[in-house]
Amino acid sequence: MDVVPRLQYDQHNAADDHREVETVSCDLPPDATSAVVSGLTEKTDYVVTVRAVTAGYFDMLPDGHAVKRARRLPVDRLPTDDAWLPAATAVVTTSGTDRPRDVRVVTASPDSISLAWTLPQTYGSDQLQGIIVRWVSFKCQLLSSCIIKLGEKRQRIA
Repeated sequence: MDVVPRLQYDQHNAADDHREVETVSCDLPPDATSAVVSGLTEKTDYVVTVRAVTAGYFDMLPDGHAVKRARRLPVDRLPTDDAWLPAATAVVTTSGTDRPRDVRVVTASPDSISLAWTLPQTYGSDQLQGIIVRWVSFKCQLLSSCIIKLGEKRQRIA
């Protein structure tokens, strides 16, 4: 019996309280034991399915069936669950990191401020390596004329 694995993934994006699903698939050689799926979106959930496509599946289709003649599953639609198309599925999230949240001033004095924030959430295999705090002083007499002091260099912003 010939077995050809097929990899497919579904991308799920939450937008305006509804889910948009885009399904992509590719056929692999019968001896494939791994695949790299690229072109994905950061911090996005994917349902990944690896399906074995067997000769038995094609043999049980009626004579004259287009899929039986082609001996390939169509790439533009999902196959139905079938004993001759066994599959394993995993839900994965691509790596990425959200920005720190809730930045706030805890205390302020004439020459210092104390800040606090909520740590950013990380996704997938991403790991937070540190936090950088940067600051710049500025004075605005008018909204249309602000001076920002970066170290010893002054820059006018119009």
